Amino acid sequence: MNNLYISALNDELLVKAAKGGDHDAFAELWRRHFKRVSRTVNQITRNPADAEDAVQDTFLKAYSHLHTFNCQAKFSTWLTRIAINSALMILRGRRSHLYTLANSFTDGETWLEWEVQDGRVDIEGTYAKKEASQKLNAAILNLRPPLRHVMQIYQQNDNSMAEIAEIAGLSIPATKSRMLRARRALRQRLTSK
Repeated sequence: MNNLYISALNDELLVKAAKGGDHDAFAELWRRHFKRVSRTVNQITRNPADAEDAVQDTFLKAYSHLHTFNCQAKFSTWLTRIAINSALMILRGRRSHLYTLANSFTDGETWLEWEVQDGRVDIEGTYAKKEASQKLNAAILNLRPPLRHVMQIYQQNDNSMAEIAEIAGLSIPATKSRMLRARRALRQRLTSK
């Protein structure tokens, strides 16, 4: 396909073409969503090198698992979820990375090993954030389905209210109302514990 034609297609048609083996279609999807994916992983990793690895991992996974994408959600939503998971996996790997130092005693035969924690990662802070995130996710899962649905869409993306409304299949006022009620319910649940 020529580039002018490809750039005029919507994501759904590009996904269909990419599933059929059209590499230019997937390249266009990459071009359209690269900034969003980069911004998402940068917010999570807060490290340019890790963010770059997460972006590469995201698009590699998206390309290799494109056949599993069923087009029930927007492609951008699916891709953002992959990006979040890739960034979190990199953080987990970085957090668990310990350096082992070996030092020999004077006889040269006995070794003493120390495990030194990677100083780049604030383990306690990361754990506190993870715990808070787990509490929030649990609270979201306990919301009534209509409220839970809009909160999950909001949580997955940095979308505008109009985009959330479009994904949820609601009007913008109804989406705003559900977001407000969901936030109140979450605040009440999280502060009462």
